Formats: sequence, structure tokens, C-alpha cells
Amino acid sequence: MEPIEIGIAVSIGLLIFVILGMRVAFAAAIAGVVGLIWIFWAKKGYTGDSFLWALTVASKTAGQVPHSKVSSQALSLIPTFILIGYLAYYAGLTKALFVAAKKWVGWLPGIPVCLNAEISVTRPLKAEVGERETVST
Repeated sequence: MEPIEIGIAVSIGLLIFVILGMRVAFAAAIAGVVGLIWIFWAKKGYTGDSFLWALTVASKTAGQVPHSKVSSQALSLIPTFILIGYLAYYAGLTKALFVAAKKWVGWLPGIPVCLNAEISVTRPLKAEVGERETVST
């Protein structure tokens, strides 16, 4: 089989696993390993010895390639900034930052944008209980 046909077959298997209720992460992992083994085995001609070789190469590839693709420092900063944002929000720093920003640059045109951000970030939504909040600038 050609690699494209193997990819289509493995993708169909992935969809079947997901439809049957398997978690997407596990279904994708199984489909990926099976696809790697199948592709490497097809390169050697589907013999018994080539299956063990394909299994070895696929297991080494499955362990090294994902790590090398996501181990860059640029990608490691994204979750760090998200964590810092959550910590700042739950520590109450974001409300203080918006109040300070309003005092510093509140006289500039465009303050409704800053005010809108303050309202949406620091105050709970009152639309859930049917109340409306009016803000005067």
C-alpha cells in the first residue's frame, strides 16, 4: 500500500475509535503508532522480520519526533504567560491594573475601550441574573 492509503485507513480507524467513545488523545496516539508501524512495515515488504524492524523504528520515531517539534523555547512561553495571567487575575492584580490605567490615560480619547475591558474582566456578568449595569464615563 502507498503511504496515502495507509493514512486514509488509519484516519478512518481514528474516527471509529472516537465514535465508539474513546478519548481523542488515546485514539490519536493509537492511530499514530499503528500508522507509523504500518508505513515502515510496508517499506520492507510485509515480512516477519521487517515487522520487528518497523516496530523498533516506529517506537523510536514516536518518542523523538513529537518532543523535538514542541521543545522550542518560544512555545514554552505561551503556557507561562497564560499561567501568569490566571495568577494575576485571581490575586486581584488585574482590577488594580485597570484602575491605574484609567487614572493614567483616562483623559485620552478611546477610554471607553479601556473601560469596556475593565468591565468585562473585573466584574461578574450580571446578564445571567437578568440585571443590567450602566456605566457612566
